[in-house]
Formats: sequence, C-alpha cells, structure tokens
Amino acid sequence: MGISGICPPTRRSRRPVMKRRARSSSRAWRKPLSKAISSSSNAFSRINEIIEAVLMFQDKLFCRLAFALLIAMDLTAGVTPVWPEATRDSKPWVYNWWMGSAVDEDGLESQCAALAEKGFGGFHVIPIYGAKGHEGEYRRYLSKEWMSAFADAVRIGAKHGLGVDLTTGSGWCFGGPQIDASNGCWKLEKRLDGKAPYVEPVPTGQLVKRAGPGGEGLMMDPYSVEAMDAFLRPFSASFDKDGASRPVRMYHDSFEYYNAGWTPRFFEWFKKKRGYDLKDHWESFASGKGNPEIVARLKCDYRETLSDLIVEDVFPKWVEWCRSRGIETRNEAHGAPANWLDFYALADCPETEMFGRDCQDILISKFASSAAHVSGRSHVSAEACTWLNEHFCETPLDYKRRIDRLLLSGVNRIYYHGLCYSPTNAVWPGWSFYASSQTNPRNPLWRDFDAINAYVTRIQSVMQSTESDCDILVYWPIYDWWTEPNGFERLMSVHDTGWFDSLPFGRISRMLHEKGFQFDYVSDRQLKKLRFGNSHSTILVPSARTMPLATAKELVRLAEEGFRVVFVEDFPESVPGFWDYERQNVELRSIFENLPRRVCKTDLSELSNIAGLRREPFASSIGLVAWRRKSPDSTYYFVVNDKPSSVEGSFRISAAAESIWSMDPMTGKVCGARMDDGRVRVSLGPYGSVIVVASHKADCEGRDRYVPQSKAVRKCPVSGPWTLSPVCGGPKLPPPRIMRILSSWSTAEDGSDESFCGTICYSTE
Repeated sequence: MGISGICPPTRRSRRPVMKRRARSSSRAWRKPLSKAISSSSNAFSRINEIIEAVLMFQDKLFCRLAFALLIAMDLTAGVTPVWPEATRDSKPWVYNWWMGSAVDEDGLESQCAALAEKGFGGFHVIPIYGAKGHEGEYRRYLSKEWMSAFADAVRIGAKHGLGVDLTTGSGWCFGGPQIDASNGCWKLEKRLDGKAPYVEPVPTGQLVKRAGPGGEGLMMDPYSVEAMDAFLRPFSASFDKDGASRPVRMYHDSFEYYNAGWTPRFFEWFKKKRGYDLKDHWESFASGKGNPEIVARLKCDYRETLSDLIVEDVFPKWVEWCRSRGIETRNEAHGAPANWLDFYALADCPETEMFGRDCQDILISKFASSAAHVSGRSHVSAEACTWLNEHFCETPLDYKRRIDRLLLSGVNRIYYHGLCYSPTNAVWPGWSFYASSQTNPRNPLWRDFDAINAYVTRIQSVMQSTESDCDILVYWPIYDWWTEPNGFERLMSVHDTGWFDSLPFGRISRMLHEKGFQFDYVSDRQLKKLRFGNSHSTILVPSARTMPLATAKELVRLAEEGFRVVFVEDFPESVPGFWDYERQNVELRSIFENLPRRVCKTDLSELSNIAGLRREPFASSIGLVAWRRKSPDSTYYFVVNDKPSSVEGSFRISAAAESIWSMDPMTGKVCGARMDDGRVRVSLGPYGSVIVVASHKADCEGRDRYVPQSKAVRKCPVSGPWTLSPVCGGPKLPPPRIMRILSSWSTAEDGSDESFCGTICYSTE
C-alpha cells in the first residue's frame, strides 16, 4: 500500500513536515473503509480513508476532512433538493498576474485549458512588474500590443468557458503616468516649529504599487474628481475603439493611498457639504488646541467630508464609466477613511478579503456582504487565500478553512489569490508572484483543485440561487468613530480588528453572532433608502454618543412603517459635527422623548431575549457556525464545524419545515434527515460542513426512515519499512530511499530533499 504527501521546501532546523496530503498508490485503498465513508474519488475522501487507516500517524498528516454526515435517508422522495446548475459565476475565479504583460497565445491557451479542467469560472488580469531577463517580451500597458494580448485572453478564455476581469490600472491602487503632481495624493503634514498654520498640505509622492511597464506613475488623489477624470482618460482612448475587447468586470483594490488626507479643493468641497468655512476654525482644527468637544466636532466634519468625496463624487465616476460600457465593477472598500458600507455598495460586486493566517474575522468581512444585501446586490466577492502560508506550503485544509469563513460571512464569489502567468517553457516553478498562495498548475496541490473547486461551486451555486435571510439590521454608528479630537483621517483595517471590538457596535455584533442571530450592518445613508417588507424586520441601535438628526427621523419613519427599532443601553446624546449642533441637539432630544410605540430601549444583557428575534441556537449549544438563506419553498443553512474535533448533537432551527434534507457540498450527495421533537441531529467531522435544507413541502414518501450512522474509523497498525519514491515536483527530484521508522520525508542525511517541493509516495509491503 502507499501514502503520498505534498512536500513543501524545508530547512533542516524546521520541525519535520509530513502533513500535506494523503494519496493511495493502490486502488484497494481507495475503496470505502465503512458505509459511512463516501466512495468518491476526490482528494478529500482519499485523505480521510488513509488517515483513518494509519491512525497511529494521523497527527503528522493533513488533518482529516470528515464529510458532513447527517442521518442518511432514502433519496427517492419527490421533494429531494438538487444542486443548482453550475455557471461561470458560481465557480471560483482566480487573480492572474501578468509579469510585464509578457504573455503569448500558447501560454494563454495552456493556462485557460488548465483552469477550465479544474473547474474555474474565470480569471482576473492584473498587469505587474516584469520577469528579469524577459524585458524584450514586455508589453506597455494599454498599448496596441497590450490590447491585442488582452483580446487574446478574452477570446481564448471564452473558448474554454472562462470570463476575464481586469484591474483598472497596473498594480494597485489607481494611478499611472497620466497622473501629474497636482492630481497625485496629498496629506496634511505638521509644521515642525508648531506655529500657524500648524499643518500644511504636501504631496505624498506615493507611486503605484507593483506597477508594470506603461503603468508606472503616481497614485491618483482619491478625493479629486479631476484626478479621476485624468486617470480614466487613457482607458477611454483604448477601450472605446471599435472592436476593443472588454472585461466582464473592472476592479479597484483595497484603499492603500497611504496617508492621503487632503485634496487641493478641500476647503471648497467642505463648505459645500458641511455648510460652513473650515478656514474660520483652522487653528482649533489644525492645532487641536481649545475645547476638545469643538475640536472633535470639527474633525468629525473633516472625516465625513473625506468619506463623502469618495462615496458621492470621485468613485461614482469610475462606476459610471464602467457601467456605460457594459462593464460591471468589483470594489474593495476596506482601508478607506470612508463609511465602508456606503463605499462597498457603490460596486456591482462588493469585495472583501482575508489576508494571512490571522486576518479571518467573519464580522469584518460582513461589511461587504451587508452592503450587498441591503443595497440589493446579488454578488459578494472575496480576495481569498492571500498568504495562507509560505509558497507551496498551502494544504487543502488551509484552503477549505479560509473559504468556509468567507462563505460564512456572506461571500458567494471566491477569487483565489492567485495565479501568476508563466510561459510553457519556463523552468519549474515558473514565474512567481511574491505573495502566495500558489494556486497554479506548478503546485503539486493542483491535482486536487477539481475537488476543492467542486466544493466551492456547490455552495456558491446555492448561495447565488437563494436570498439572505437575515432579519436584523445593526446600525453602524460611524460618527462616534469620526468624533475624535486626535489625528486627521481615521482608518479602519481588516488586518488589525481591535477598533471593531473596542466599540459597542462591535461587541453587540459579536454577541449576536455567537448566539446564532442572523444580521446585517446598515449605514445612515442606507437607512434613507430602506423600506419595510423585505427579510429585515428589526433595527438594533448600539450604544452611541452621537447620531445625525436625519438618521433619528429615518428611524422614526421606519418604525411607523413596521420595523421594530431597539436602542441598546441608551439613546444618543448629541448630533455629530459642528454646524448648528446646539439647535439640532434640542430637536434630537425632542424626537427621543416622543418615540412611536415600535421603538424601545433595552439592556445588552436582555437583548437576546427580545420576543420575535429568530435565533439559531446551535451556534452556542454545540459550537457550530452557520448562515441562513431562503428560497420561495425552503430555508437553507450552511453549517460548519471549524474545529479539529468531531461534533455530534442536535439543534433546533427557526424555520418551519415539512421535511429536512442534508446536502453534502464535498461529495454532492443529498440525503433526507429526520427531525425529532423539532430538533435536527448533526454529525460533523473535524472541519466538516453541510447544507441543511428545511423544505416547506412534505416528503411524499411519508415518514423518513432512520438509518443509524456507523463509525467512520478503522484502526490498523502499519510497521514498514517504507519506500519513499518521488512522483513529481522540483526543482529536481530527490532519489528514492528506504525509511525504517515512519516520519517526515525531509530527513535525508545528504540534504537532497531540502529544496524539493512536490509529491512523494510512501509505500510498504
């Protein structure tokens, strides 16, 4: 028999690594070990079988992905749910870096064929810096030669059923040679002598990051409509030509215009939007001296103006430019000194990200999905699996855990980060982008991507064919964040989420999540467009110091329309901002003293006991995480066990159901399930997941037949000796060798395996 594992490059001082993947070299070992294990040939089932067989070594193998196993039932019932048909958009896509845009038809054909074979729906082109030694093959961005190469990518992609997205620009963020110094980024810099005017606007000089040939230059001023016009001009010249190929979507990366907090026309815009002249209060604003409350109010108005310029003036020009040409937009709003909910909602497809090993907070990614749900967008995308691990060290479990968390946040379109274009004749590992993960055919893990992508596609297809079933809206009191006397622009990050948990808003959201409530966030601007009658029925207002008068009036209107409005702990005491705030405060207090009956106030400790709030108690009772979605005849739950131990138990669901079903996204199997006394029994292996369907239709076959679940484990010692035979990889294959005691492959005394990345087969008689 044999076991094969994906082998990352190691150093001899590192802990031995043999935990990447298990693959049988004997067909006999690919058969089910019990009735509870699927006979599927995908990689995950093989992993599970081998790990269970070689239990004595399971702690050093890739953690098993036991399939979700609910009570198995007859599949002949007439109301059996089916997986929606996979589409280009329900399949995962991938970032595709073009180094120096040195691509050719043969390379694009090879890349597209490989992507299609593994179940991808498309790729997102990002032109970046070039590969050394290939300067003669570079194409200047938006040149005639570049547009021809992009047309080839669109044509070849379409032949293989793939779509093509494109970053508006080269590298990130927006900018390039068309941006002169006046349209570049500006910041407020403190004078070293501490004298008036205390701070002065100066250019930041920031350049486009990772720009490719023809795309180098300054980043544009993100608060300037003139800068956006200048930035878009070359794109109009190139993409408006007859016959020019266009992408499905254009993309704006996360807001990395570092330190940008000013624009040359700021005083003009500020007076127009805030109603007074900031110059009249410059000393208090710039020096921070004087009454701290007044300084904080001035700073709040400054920050709101930056947000308004982004959301109302500058980036709507980009969105309109794209839409007028039949191009959709994807936008990563995080990092911006703006109301994220409003900035995300500008795009056709709001996009979040989880970065590295620690940046994976579902509640931060929920900003993007909330913006989509509240504004009626059907797609929410994610830059997925960025820096999961060092290059070629990612495991299937790394991918699955990160993807599950993104899906749980409401994302329904995964974009892997990523795939670097590499010529067909490039020596392994080919051209490589500096940031992992290596989602490409040079990675030995590539053989398993058909299974990984099938898993993602099944879940995304369900999400894209259903609607979010969140019934709670949590008001995001951004003005409390902006009302701070220190500093100038005030940023929020997806990487360091301490800001989120420091706020009552964050603490309430985390409590709701942990107790199994389904909710979205909502902004002041979104409340103005909100109407009663969709899935949301309750608005929670976290403890907040400030609230705009217009927002308080909107909450009264919404309560009168039918929403239940719940203030947690207390009512806001003041309006934000400086202009006319004393008069507005009087009116605000009057509103809170004369609230309609459907507005109430409660303590945080009593929040979860409010009648009518739908709760899914399995989150706190057996430690699972889930989202809830709906179709006209069913309610869907995506349930995940994000722990290294199995979970068994039963839970109640809030949805009424005539029949219950389980859909296994790993294998595609659909089984009926039984509900005893209103409780659904679930059995999930380590990191397992399942979609539970509560159907409004009765099972036409009558009462479900209970089939007990059998143990999915068989232990058998395997003593060896073991023969280690390289299968594939590089930069060169180490020689075969004999191992007496089963351990990591990376222990060869001659060091021949130190730089190896690939697959090694362990076999024994």
